[in-house]
Amino acid sequence: MDDYVPTEFKGGFSIIENAVFRSKAFCGLVCGCAPKIYALLRTEARMPDKKYKKEHRGRFYNKQALSNNGKIELTYRDIRKLLKVSRSTIATAFRELEARGLIDVTQAGKVYQKTLYALSERWQDFDTPDFQDVRVQRNISEAGAKGLKQMHKKEETERRRIEKREKIMTKIKTEKIKASLALNKSQQTW
Repeated sequence: MDDYVPTEFKGGFSIIENAVFRSKAFCGLVCGCAPKIYALLRTEARMPDKKYKKEHRGRFYNKQALSNNGKIELTYRDIRKLLKVSRSTIATAFRELEARGLIDVTQAGKVYQKTLYALSERWQDFDTPDFQDVRVQRNISEAGAKGLKQMHKKEETERRRIEKREKIMTKIKTEKIKASLALNKSQQTW
């Protein structure tokens, strides 16, 4: 299996401003892999064409100028392959990055549809009254809801089956105990 390369290019570099590193939003990240995931999202961000670079020579990096900001794809599978962490850890990291204003979810993932991310500037207002929490409300689709209902139904059926088996086993054990007590009584009377 080939090693994961975050971008389609094997060379190059990614820019993360010092202001981001020193911000309360970034320094307060609790989840250990959140900074790594943020760096991976930055590697997936694409600079615009050469024409833009010539026109804006002094300003090399501008999030609004990224050609794919709002359409950045980074799948859980790729992150798991690279960082060797669980899905729940990845989900926690994404929630934390979003809650602190470092990223925005522009399209919530669905069945056969990837989640799209944008690099955000909201982190600058983090921990101030001006901070806006714009996290996307994730709704379960009808297909997902049916799947959940089926899963809960199977779990309930399994739980009932286990309870029934435990009752039968308890009944058998009590009958064995009664039989052994009766046998002991009969042996004592002899």
